[in-house]
Amino acid sequence: MLQKQQWWQRDRLMVPVLLGVYFFTFLACSLLSTGTYGGGDSWMHYLFAKYAFKHPTNLLDQWGKPLFTLLASPWAQFGFSGIKFFNIISAISTGYLSFLIARQHFQKLAWTSVVFVLSVPIYFVCVFSGLTEILFALFLIAGIYLYQNFHERWACVIISFLPFVRSEGFLIIPVFVLITLYYRQLFALFLLSAGTLFFSIIGYLIAHNWLWVFSTNPYLRAVNVYGKGPITQFIRANEAIAGVPQVLLVLLAILIFIRSFFNELKTKSFGKNRMLNIRFVLIFGSFAAYFIAHSIFWKLGIFGSLGLTRVMAGIGPCIGLTSFFAFEYLLELMLFQQFWSWGKYFILVLILAVFFMPLKVNRNDIPYRLSRLEMVQFQSCQWLKDNNFLDSYFYYYDPFVAHLLNLDPFDTKRNFSIYYGNEGLFLKQNAIIVWDSKFCPVEGHVPKRWFDENPNFELLHEERDNKSISDKGDTLQIRIYKATSDVQFINMN
Repeated sequence: MLQKQQWWQRDRLMVPVLLGVYFFTFLACSLLSTGTYGGGDSWMHYLFAKYAFKHPTNLLDQWGKPLFTLLASPWAQFGFSGIKFFNIISAISTGYLSFLIARQHFQKLAWTSVVFVLSVPIYFVCVFSGLTEILFALFLIAGIYLYQNFHERWACVIISFLPFVRSEGFLIIPVFVLITLYYRQLFALFLLSAGTLFFSIIGYLIAHNWLWVFSTNPYLRAVNVYGKGPITQFIRANEAIAGVPQVLLVLLAILIFIRSFFNELKTKSFGKNRMLNIRFVLIFGSFAAYFIAHSIFWKLGIFGSLGLTRVMAGIGPCIGLTSFFAFEYLLELMLFQQFWSWGKYFILVLILAVFFMPLKVNRNDIPYRLSRLEMVQFQSCQWLKDNNFLDSYFYYYDPFVAHLLNLDPFDTKRNFSIYYGNEGLFLKQNAIIVWDSKFCPVEGHVPKRWFDENPNFELLHEERDNKSISDKGDTLQIRIYKATSDVQFINMN
């Protein structure tokens, strides 16, 4: 039984030890990684933050995420390692707040909640990156913690700024609207609009547009950019997202929630248990709303969805807390049925399985190495350095190029993005074009044949990886061209 506490049952000892273990694990993985999880997006968020002081408009870019850019910018001045360290600190803070939330629900072995939260595989691997999901998770957990501790107004203020860390914050706000309406916290309900009002005012003062928050949101205009897929995309990726032990625990938690719901209906006590409301509405509700919405987005091919499993890192702590609640149910069941003599071994194995699951699931990604594209891009940029092209004007799409060549991607006096839009694409004479077969044809809408068929471009160098990068059999190529005269692409098919 657990009446007589052993050292491993003491939260004050185990929580600092666990947080220390995770901190140094994340730090080691970060230092040993030559690449980064998230690829181009990770590099681009870093560049937005790094040059935010030089280009303040970066702080209002909705793709870059204004609040993430603001908070990450001081860390980004120390290089990419700085922004990874920022994410590590955010993750450790999330783990501690998650423990504080869990402890108020269940006292027994509450420290294990740290393991369940920080060992969600997709969350774990996103920590040592420049992605926004980790800060999003921190804001979400901070909002839940404050709401649980009767600081509803502060909680709603925190959650109101969530869309400016990641746009999915607009999916979470209705969850808080629901519970705030139930508790009739009308002023707190108003405060859920604080973040949007704040950035709307900023947008009006700078761009004279009250609807700036919505009119400049790139995802509202991104329809069927990357295609679409099955609505079960994220269900199929359950192991990569949560790992088998936590998937099973989440399914058990859903059954427990359903039983609790019908029990409350039967006893006419529906909604009277505040802690159950927090568990079901704020923690599991945020998880469910986010998960279902992304499944629908990918099914319909809307809001720029690419069906990437990494987006689920944003609700990683909610997944972890949900599985922790199921774990506590099993623990209580074993104690009540007096199964502890053998049950403690089952508990130990389960905790260890959860702890090591991210290392198993991501065994090919930890430490994270340069992707095939990044390795080929590295060779191309090294060729540019060796042949003294660094003083040239550059056109490129892959943000890794800016990192490798130490270019400020927002300084149009030195470089510009390869992108064919409504105004076409203009390329200067003597400019160097770094064309890649991954980003340029898809996001940039600029195929290779435009350069190969135009006599005003000279092919200087090519790097390739002959392995296929698409279902069409395309190979990975980096082609470096020089424009021998000014070229204007317009009305291209």
